[in-house]
Amino acid sequence: DDNASGSRLSPYKYRQEKKNIRLWNSAFNAFKDAVCIFDADGRILRHNAAFRNFARCGDRMIVGLGCEDVVPGDGSADKVCPTAKILRSKTRENSELELDGRFFQISADPVFHEDGSVIGFVDIIKDVTDLKTAEKTLEDNYSMLRLAGEIAKFGGWSVDLSTNIVTWSDEVAAIHEMPKGYSPSVNEGISFYHPSWRPLIADVFARCAGEGVPYDEEMEILASSGRRVWVRTVGAPVRDDEGKIVKVQGAFQDISRRKEAEMRLKGALHRLEGVTKSIIQVVVKTIELKDPYTAGHQERVGDLAGAIASEMGLPESVEEGIRIAGTIHDLGKIAVSSEILSKSRELADIEFALVKEHAQFGYNILKNVEFEWPVAHMVHQHHERLDGSGYPLGLHGDAICPGARIIAVADVVEAMASHRPYRPPRGLDQALEEIRSKKGVLYDPEVVDACIGLFTEKGYSFPVVNERFPNE
Repeated sequence: DDNASGSRLSPYKYRQEKKNIRLWNSAFNAFKDAVCIFDADGRILRHNAAFRNFARCGDRMIVGLGCEDVVPGDGSADKVCPTAKILRSKTRENSELELDGRFFQISADPVFHEDGSVIGFVDIIKDVTDLKTAEKTLEDNYSMLRLAGEIAKFGGWSVDLSTNIVTWSDEVAAIHEMPKGYSPSVNEGISFYHPSWRPLIADVFARCAGEGVPYDEEMEILASSGRRVWVRTVGAPVRDDEGKIVKVQGAFQDISRRKEAEMRLKGALHRLEGVTKSIIQVVVKTIELKDPYTAGHQERVGDLAGAIASEMGLPESVEEGIRIAGTIHDLGKIAVSSEILSKSRELADIEFALVKEHAQFGYNILKNVEFEWPVAHMVHQHHERLDGSGYPLGLHGDAICPGARIIAVADVVEAMASHRPYRPPRGLDQALEEIRSKKGVLYDPEVVDACIGLFTEKGYSFPVVNERFPNE
């Protein structure tokens, strides 16, 4: 009985710990980025398969060796293993490395002893060659477009409204793949646009010719070969001395290359968003390996926190940050003993004091991560309360960041409504009564109202999470 002995694991928990270790080892070795763990002397303690590939060490044993023994290239070892800087600054060290035509970003994070000393560090080495190439390509494209905008003349066109004949410059004719001097009618000119854009160009041209409303639009045309071309078309009215609109004239530019660059950039941003979400899921699953009895808790809190933010009318970008912070709000539990987290009884005061440190641990892990939102502060403050009775900072009222106030309510509701090793679920009704009775004392009133409204008026329910370790 592990509770009675204080140290021995039951057969079930022993098997579970072995399973957790196997899962961790599998994930560690499957990680695409090179990862290496060093001791305080810069000697290798552990590494994954990707690091072996990076170091090109083949089958030879490298545990116990230093970077200079395994990393090729002059000066490369110092960037991979900045031992002195880590020990001196006790902060993350970032560097870039070019090796045989490939580019790598290296982040070295210190690992601390309880007394604050650095006992080692973890390197993550990411191959960013493709990203560097893409960035260079985008930079080149944008440079060419900027240069073209400065020195090139845009194609010009003009429509005499008395004849409805369009006069094209040579540049406009070339974009359409038509011979120089070609002058279509207005209807013929509109027919060059892709069918999906013809209603819009007909409408904006008619309004410009009839009402004097200028336009500046980006659309697609079909060149004479059938090739689709993105163009920027600008039109403005020309009036005679009496103020009558007699002409519409404007400019025309082939912007296909810029559109292609924009689509590539959107694709890169979409992939980056996917990577971020994958990393968040890895963090969540890592914590669940540490505390299997609350598997799914963080994801449900993140979902509810995001829903509350939406119900409160916060911008979608702010909602996303709150959802992410809620999904990893218990990250600091990774530094708390599994034995304490899985206790099947109420915790003693000293044990609870250790658990309470998870908010600070989580902040320490996240504070140097450059999120778009104040994720580290939300994680740090999600146990703070309006009356100052929370932890770890004892903040009052508006000193608590808005996102943390939302996560605090979501965390309480989900925790009370769910099973825990030391008690059965108390149910949603009791959870909602808890935040209702403490509204304005412990919990933000606007957040409480939004949360209660979600469940009682909007039919919100917690998402079903694929829990690796079901509660027992």
